[in-house]
Amino acid sequence: MLVIWNGSNFFILLWLTRYFVFMEKFLIKKIVVLLFIPFLLSIVCCADNLCENEEDNVYIKNTDWTMMHYCAGDNGLAFDLCDDIEEVIKGYNDNCNVLVLIDVSAESQCTIYDETFSGTGVFRVEKNKLIRIEMRDIYKYSSRVLDNPHIYCKTVYEDSIDTGDTDWLQAFITYCKENYPAKYYGLFLGGHGMGVGSTVYSDIVQKNILIDEDTKRMICAVDLTTNLNKNCSVDFLDLDLCYMACVEFLYQIRKGNGGFSADYVVASAPEVWGMGQNYSNIYKEFTSDITPEKLARLILKLQDEYTQYSGDWHSLKSKQSLIACDLSKISNVKQKFDNLCSALMNKKELAESIRGFGNVSINKMTHYFPSSSSPDWRAFPYFDLYDFVFQIGEKDQELKSLSDEVCTAIEEMILESFGRSYYSRFQPGKMGLSFFYPDFSRDGCSWDYMIWNEVSSSKNECYGSLAWCKDDVTTGNWFSLLEYWYKD
Repeated sequence: MLVIWNGSNFFILLWLTRYFVFMEKFLIKKIVVLLFIPFLLSIVCCADNLCENEEDNVYIKNTDWTMMHYCAGDNGLAFDLCDDIEEVIKGYNDNCNVLVLIDVSAESQCTIYDETFSGTGVFRVEKNKLIRIEMRDIYKYSSRVLDNPHIYCKTVYEDSIDTGDTDWLQAFITYCKENYPAKYYGLFLGGHGMGVGSTVYSDIVQKNILIDEDTKRMICAVDLTTNLNKNCSVDFLDLDLCYMACVEFLYQIRKGNGGFSADYVVASAPEVWGMGQNYSNIYKEFTSDITPEKLARLILKLQDEYTQYSGDWHSLKSKQSLIACDLSKISNVKQKFDNLCSALMNKKELAESIRGFGNVSINKMTHYFPSSSSPDWRAFPYFDLYDFVFQIGEKDQELKSLSDEVCTAIEEMILESFGRSYYSRFQPGKMGLSFFYPDFSRDGCSWDYMIWNEVSSSKNECYGSLAWCKDDVTTGNWFSLLEYWYKD
């Protein structure tokens, strides 16, 4: 058994030594004392080890699933994310491992089922309760700790981590996988999302997901696959974040990219309402023998019902949309779309007429952002990929066959999808997958402002650094087409 020594061990040893010197002089023989000291010391060391070793806080269920909830709430979403975890507890049926890391402001006092905390809390979910996990157990899996072993000597750990840093996401996933092994792993990400269109506001780079407002950091899409190793990959990924059902992001995390990947994904193209997903119903319906594909379909079904029959008061109810997709099919989507892009070199006016300008009519082109706003045109110009490609084929018969191939590939990738009443053109099972298409004629939407730069850029926040842009760029893809059309 590993013995971890600290200051308290030293003082206990000193006290025992003085005590037995006294005993030796006045009560018993020296030989008995010498034999008894190691026995008592082993008890002290074991007792101390019960507090220091994370293995004693691990209770592994006989289940096929370990679920991980990583919640970046050091921002305006703190209480919404706490409500999400309460929903998890209410619906939990004790049929899988559920681990939670939630980070809120150090000044916040959040309570989840009588567990009050500020900063970062790590928990294991049990039936109607939370079991706290010590932060030091997560620290042991941080690359910063592993690269600086002297940190192990600390007796007090920081009470708040930077959830906008991939190091802590990797540490949490690694802790969960090593201590709660299972056949399938599911990862739920909660917090803010911005898709893939990095922009600059007041010289601050706005990146992609999981902003930590305390550190002003946010994770880039490219960081997920370059900083997280493939051992952190999951069978199922739920992106309970705004604007993340974009084809560029999903292509980045496909299997075989060399780093973190996911097999099946649930994501939203537009802004997600504050209530997020109905985790209570998800865990009530969850069965331990469910497959990742069936789980993705189940969540779509439940969220479709939830957004249809709940939250009439919510301003975003009619604008909710969600997809479940099989990422093993996304490479085919890219290949077919790249072929179409090569044929669109001299069709700029056609593409722009379909996309529209200014306040785009939702009845003419499905889009997932407030098109009346110039800042939103810069940050979130997300249009439905299927709707765009379909209209290309309808308006130009020379491109019809290429258009049909892309549409078929998208249908094969999307398992289920829904769009609420605002999306008048929405076709379930076909739409809900977005792509990034800015209007460079608008004020502040220059090529340089978008921080796209070159495909070879080493800056991970650049759109051009995504695999969607880099792969096959020399033979023609969406990025090279935009560059040909709009770069001065």
